[in-house]
Amino acid sequence: MRPIRLEVIGLLPQIFNMCVSCQVTDFFQVAGVPYQEDELAGYPPDVLATQTRVAEVVSSVVQRFGDAVWPVTVDPYSPRGLWLSLRYHLRTYPAIIIDGREVLHDLSPDLACAAVARRLEA
Repeated sequence: MRPIRLEVIGLLPQIFNMCVSCQVTDFFQVAGVPYQEDELAGYPPDVLATQTRVAEVVSSVVQRFGDAVWPVTVDPYSPRGLWLSLRYHLRTYPAIIIDGREVLHDLSPDLACAAVARRLEA
């Protein structure tokens, strides 16, 4: 069974848009350089609050379903983000697209878990 894809589209700090290949070879983190704190300090509080809510939702879904889900962050200004925004008529961010079938605008861990459970049952 292939994993359920969770595409999180929103204006999130760039360190959360790092590709999966780069996350594995994050040499700064391995070397103990605290670049994440320095980068996050430059963002406004509302962006950080949104990032925290998104992280809570994604963490709760991953904790509950494990390898059955595959979370991906997408910048709305990237080509893929623009395409997803047009395809799913997204006007506000963040949004979570669950396996290309359901769009969530409410950042509730319970709603996200319920949507993933529905996709797994299908």
